[in-house]
Amino acid sequence: MSKLLFTLTLIAAVMLGAGRLDSPAPASAQDGTLVPGTPVEGTLAGGPVTYSLNLSAGQLVVISLESEAFDTILALNDSAGNELARNDDGPDGTNSLLAFLSPNDGSYAVVVDGWNTSGAYILTATTPDVNQIEVGASVSLPPDGNKPLYVTFVGTAGMVINLQATSQAGEDTRLILYGTDGKELAENDDDGPGTDPSLRRVKLPGDGLYLVEVGSVFGNDLTANVDLVTESTELLILSETPQTVSLSEAGWDWRFLTLKRRRGPPIASSSPCRRQRRQPDSGKHRGLFLPLARRRQRRARDVGFRRIG
Repeated sequence: MSKLLFTLTLIAAVMLGAGRLDSPAPASAQDGTLVPGTPVEGTLAGGPVTYSLNLSAGQLVVISLESEAFDTILALNDSAGNELARNDDGPDGTNSLLAFLSPNDGSYAVVVDGWNTSGAYILTATTPDVNQIEVGASVSLPPDGNKPLYVTFVGTAGMVINLQATSQAGEDTRLILYGTDGKELAENDDDGPGTDPSLRRVKLPGDGLYLVEVGSVFGNDLTANVDLVTESTELLILSETPQTVSLSEAGWDWRFLTLKRRRGPPIASSSPCRRQRRQPDSGKHRGLFLPLARRRQRRARDVGFRRIG
């Protein structure tokens, strides 16, 4: 009788397994290894779960963490335990999504966590192809639903760049620039014309490959191409000698020129433009907002600045 029961159990197990051959089974949460293209199903219960992930130099990985049971938190650490990237809420509500451009060959740790640390989750890594452009070039990025779009470029230490993204459908987008170490270097939402994002005069800290991420602000689907413009420029250094600033280089269109003073004497404008002082930000600096050019106005306007005090 026991032999018959064993035979029936074995046959039932084979039949159930055969029914799932058309959809690959996710890796086990106990594996501890995350392979791009293979989703991992697991359960969080009282503490974070860590997976190892092997990447090659220059490889872009996009990692998503989804759960219907808890608010997810996703982090990526190097082999020494230093945190390189973290995301709480991605474009899909409380689910997490992060991108990382690996600077070297090596193994990384993907950490799954959450605010209400109990419940099932699905962890997925993908390694999408990415456009690489030169600084000074522009590219039109086709939409991919609500997924972020990526571009890389090679930069050198001390290089100063401008970045601007413009949705051809006027959709609200944002820009994120990641450094050669994979960490976020700068982020912007609405500093360009309208709701377009713009990163201005960003000084690159090192030589290597940089990653630019363009995405929807509210997680909505992008319905049209997004045009990304890159430009090499220079820092504006204020001194006792008057400086002249042109506001229409390369057709860029700004409504405000923003100055931030962290220490030293105050800054004054020799332009008759009205000045608006911001409230101190934690006592660290004050900004001067100078309304120099209206939106869509492309006529050059020059303004001189000098230090006083």
